[in-house]
Amino acid sequence: MYCLTPGHFKLLTQLRIFKNRLRSLPPQIGDLSALQILWLQDNLLTTLPPEIEKLSNLTLLSLKGNPLKVPWLVLILACVRASSLLARLHTLR
Repeated sequence: MYCLTPGHFKLLTQLRIFKNRLRSLPPQIGDLSALQILWLQDNLLTTLPPEIEKLSNLTLLSLKGNPLKVPWLVLILACVRASSLLARLHTLR
């Protein structure tokens, strides 16, 4: 039997959570240092935690279908600080 520990999640490169009615992301999302692809489509997210800026390997972020209340410019500036994220930023609405 193999048991996953919280340390294993730091190795994740892709996380796909869509159509789950998520209202928020935990601040621990910033601990997923290897994450490259984050799909969060069709949830109920209105904001993103500041820890999202720690995802320096993120190349694709999909937020389509979420009622985000963050102004576009603020979100884009936050993404720029997440290094390579702007390379593949998906449609927000």
